[in-house]
Amino acid sequence: MVWWRRRDSREQWKNLTTRYEKHVIWDTDTYVAYEIKVQAINDFGPGPESPIIIGHSGEDYPRSAPTNIRIRPDSTRAIIMWSPVSYESVQGELKEYRVYYWRESSKLKGLSVSREKKYQSFSTTSSKPQGTLKDLIPYSNYKLYMVVVNGKGEGPSSTTHDLQTSEGVPGPPRYLRVQERNMDTIYLDWDQPLEPNGILTGYTLKYRTVNGTKVGRMQTENFQSNITSYTLRKADRNARYKFDLSARTQIGLGEAYIVDVTQSTNEARGSKIWNVTVSPNTNYANISWTHNFPPDSTEFVIEYIDSNETVTNVTVKHETPVKLAGLIAGAKYRVRVYSREFTSVSSKYVSFETSSAYTKDQVDIATQGWFIGLMCAIALLVLILLIVCFIKRSRGGKYPDKATWKRHWHLSRLVNQLEKMYIITKRQASVSYHLKVEGTRSVDTDSDEDNKPLQGSQTSLDGTIKQPDSEDSLVDYGEGGDGQFNEDGSFIGQYTVKKDKEETEGNESSEATSPVNAIYSLA
Repeated sequence: MVWWRRRDSREQWKNLTTRYEKHVIWDTDTYVAYEIKVQAINDFGPGPESPIIIGHSGEDYPRSAPTNIRIRPDSTRAIIMWSPVSYESVQGELKEYRVYYWRESSKLKGLSVSREKKYQSFSTTSSKPQGTLKDLIPYSNYKLYMVVVNGKGEGPSSTTHDLQTSEGVPGPPRYLRVQERNMDTIYLDWDQPLEPNGILTGYTLKYRTVNGTKVGRMQTENFQSNITSYTLRKADRNARYKFDLSARTQIGLGEAYIVDVTQSTNEARGSKIWNVTVSPNTNYANISWTHNFPPDSTEFVIEYIDSNETVTNVTVKHETPVKLAGLIAGAKYRVRVYSREFTSVSSKYVSFETSSAYTKDQVDIATQGWFIGLMCAIALLVLILLIVCFIKRSRGGKYPDKATWKRHWHLSRLVNQLEKMYIITKRQASVSYHLKVEGTRSVDTDSDEDNKPLQGSQTSLDGTIKQPDSEDSLVDYGEGGDGQFNEDGSFIGQYTVKKDKEETEGNESSEATSPVNAIYSLA
């Protein structure tokens, strides 16, 4: 038997008898405390009751967001204060207050920033809760909002607030290059920090000589913010140096960029790096070079500069080629190689440009062989279609000329034979028609016509009439046989005259259509 009741109401106990080891109570309010106890029952009666425990109904997402948010920033931190939400609005167990924030921009014009959203959690049940955001970037504009988190998840967000950090000390310079241009001087050049963290007021260079365990006196040089190079005249040609370069703002000096020249540059005298070769691709380039350093005597630094004058250094061993990854397609770069231990030993700058994404990933279709072949095939097909259309359009015009009939003499023979059959059929149909209509004509008329020569036959030079069998001869269609053809090489006109005459004499049956026309239409 399971017993339960709401803890805050002190209502009567509700119970349920079940054979199972668990039971679900339905229709409860969100995250309400219940008193629960269990009692076993058998055939002899109920047993003792278990101790009362406290349980809660299920959670739901918080309904409210923190209010009255106040911010107290400095250069790298900000103290956040807010008013807590009510217990009922949490609708569950309060886990934490969460602050989401991101860097909107820098107060320095033209400096690009990352807008990556971050969050920081504060677990507190104080009536006046507060927390501290750390690791902020000085001289920047931030935005933030807050949410309440319980076991179910996050509640609604608060209104967005602005946060502005004050000026701080700058970061280290992007680089410091040390080059020995001759025996008596050392040339140094540098670039401003990636994060100035304020308005730069200048640079401070500190250096000293190093000779074994002996360290010389620290020397200091201050420069204006627009000075990014310095030439040091050596007091001793064999001296070794250690350089520290820091940028500064009104707040003070920032982190230093250190170059420790632990070996004399004279020890590298005679060594050189040359023949820097670049094989660019879309987003990477292979770099190779030639040098005369002893094996394993030095490491090399590949320094490449993009169009924005951003300097990137990659330290490698002497094996070549080296792949520079992460380049931008279609961008221009300058690259050089120098010794890490002997910074004065350097190659000349070599310019190169990565190939564009279009030229790598896409091909000009107009230059492809398959495309040219396809276009030629389409053009040929169109030409054939035009010829066919022209032929079909001219089918109702003149008949083929003499030369065509000579090439196709077998078709002419077939036409001649079919014409004979057509005349016989026409004659028989005419006789039947006159017998029925006039009733005066006899079959003798047909006999008279049988003695007449065919209109389609030709009279020879000696006045004799050619027999029908002679029309099967190739002589009539051979070279010089022009007797049967008209000026255009056709003999069909002789039959069409007769046909026109017969059509004017009477109403012939529509079924007696000449097969010659069908043959020529097929031709």
